[in-house]
Amino acid sequence: MTKFEFKQFGDYEILSLLGRGGMGEVYRARTPEGEEVALKIIRSEASGQTDSSLRFRREMRLAFEVAHPNVVRAMDAGEEEGRFYLASEVIGGGSLHQLIMNAGILPPSVCLPVMRDIMAGLDEIHRHGMIHRDMKPQNILLDSEGTAKIADFGLARATTPHRSFYTAPGTLLGTTAYVSPEQILNDGDTDLDIRCDLYSCGIILFKCLAGEAPFKGRSDIDVLHLHIHATPPDILEFAPDAGGAVSQLIFDLLQKKREKRPGTPGQVHGRLLEIIASRDSFEDDVTVADMIRMLEH
Repeated sequence: MTKFEFKQFGDYEILSLLGRGGMGEVYRARTPEGEEVALKIIRSEASGQTDSSLRFRREMRLAFEVAHPNVVRAMDAGEEEGRFYLASEVIGGGSLHQLIMNAGILPPSVCLPVMRDIMAGLDEIHRHGMIHRDMKPQNILLDSEGTAKIADFGLARATTPHRSFYTAPGTLLGTTAYVSPEQILNDGDTDLDIRCDLYSCGIILFKCLAGEAPFKGRSDIDVLHLHIHATPPDILEFAPDAGGAVSQLIFDLLQKKREKRPGTPGQVHGRLLEIIASRDSFEDDVTVADMIRMLEH
């Protein structure tokens, strides 16, 4: 049982536990009007910690700044009985992580449209002067129609000079398997831009097609070392049907020096549109929505 053993939180009726995170839990809940939401509640002990409190308040603010079909929509936020909360739309198709875990390897007809959606959402995040800093399959949700949406602004921060951010010097934020070299090397993430998210997306695309990440080690330290120093394998060794253009795109996204990567999500989105348009067989191939329905049954 979770320590939040309540059936009601403020105006929200708690229906079920969706998941646990570093700062709190996420519940499926119902509003007084009968609409279901994903309700993220920060733990009471975290609410009293300055860094956690500031980070969650930042997540609440940034979540409302971006309104886009490929970003999970924030609906309500506030504080109740000393606990901060954020209510967002419920996405019914699960996460990309769950899809990979259930299917193992995803075909290009699934991977490329998902990545196209991710880049569209990430481009909007970039347009608002923000970076996500924790792009990974767990933070990409899929609706029943197969549309991918970026979730969880818990580590996001603004890149514009007039805004503040709350990362202590020497702190590595992100997820080891997907973190960019500059996130590992930079002190306190004080000199990052959207290209760190593009690197993470290159790892995501590789894992979707191969069923595994390009860098694996016996420990987190090993993996971090590989991010900085190792050349990733060619995706065609794992997924020959991915095609040369996809192989080149992943190669470009996983460049160690960010100056050699594409500059914006919009550029990557454009390349994905060209790749998808060039694959004539896509119309007859399995779609994201098809795969979600197959795995549900």
